[in-house]
Order: sequence, then structure tokens, then C-alpha cells
Amino acid sequence: MANFDKELCDLLRARFPFINITTYEEERLVNELTRIVTTPELIHTPRKVFVWKSSEGFRNNEGIIEEDTFDKHSALKYIREYNQPAVFVLLDFHIFCEKCNGGVDNNIVRSLKDLMPNLKQSMQPKNVIFVSPTFNSPDDLKKDVTVLDFELPQQEDIERVLNEIIDANAGGNL
Repeated sequence: MANFDKELCDLLRARFPFINITTYEEERLVNELTRIVTTPELIHTPRKVFVWKSSEGFRNNEGIIEEDTFDKHSALKYIREYNQPAVFVLLDFHIFCEKCNGGVDNNIVRSLKDLMPNLKQSMQPKNVIFVSPTFNSPDDLKKDVTVLDFELPQQEDIERVLNEIIDANAGGNL
């Protein structure tokens, strides 16, 4: 098991409520997260994956957009009320939490703090993962957000993708 896989599995199983993964590679990360959290051999309790974007709200790992989750407050309410094993990936949520571009949204910080006991004490495992190129936790959340590094792709991963591209284009006119 790769180092990232093991660290993430350990954090999820230990029910760390908030995990921050800093990366520009959103799609690759979401694919890896989905692979990890839906594999019982890795995570023990498989989880559904929901990805939130401010442009569309939550989309589950079947590609279905969840109604009424477009707004950031509605998204946090959805997380709180969801009662199945899940990982909620919040893309670019740092915009509402960082002290820049007009300051921190204190209502969001308060909502995240209020959400924490729900995540820790829920009968079903639930975690929130923040994904963005940068993320500076507000002071009120610093001790509650665990930072995890997302590794660059390995040579085998790059070769596999290149071979897939070559195979897909082998019969076509380039």
C-alpha cells in the first residue's frame, strides 16, 4: 500500500473529522480517494464519495448531483444530516475559510466547528476533505484540520496513462 493510501486510511478509520489535501490535481486526487474509500480491503467500512463544487453543489460517486447543496451552508447541512458512511470532498472551500480576499466567513468557521461533533460521534463514519492549491486554516480550526500530502504520480502511473492514450489513439489519424 502506498504511503498516501495508508496515511489516508488511518486518518479516515480514526475518524479525523477534517483533512486538508493541498494539490492542483483535483481529478487525480478524487479518483484516488474514490478508489481508496470504496475498497473494503483498504478502508474496512467502504464509504460513498461526495464532491462539492461551488458551481454545482455535491455530486456523488455515481455522478448524481444532490439537490439543494449548491450553497456552502446547505452543503454543510447536507453533511450533518447524511447518515451513511461517506467522505465529503470540498473543492476550493478554502475561499470561505482563509484570511484573504475580504476575510474569513465567520459563519462558515462556526458551522464547521459545530459540524465536528457530528462527524466524530456519528453512528456511521463521515469525514470532510478540503482540496485546494492552498489552504490556510483559520486560527479557530488549526488544531482540528489534519494536513496530508498528496504524492506526485509514480513512474508506473505515468506510463500507464501514456499507454492508455497511445492505445486509444492507435487506430485513429493523429
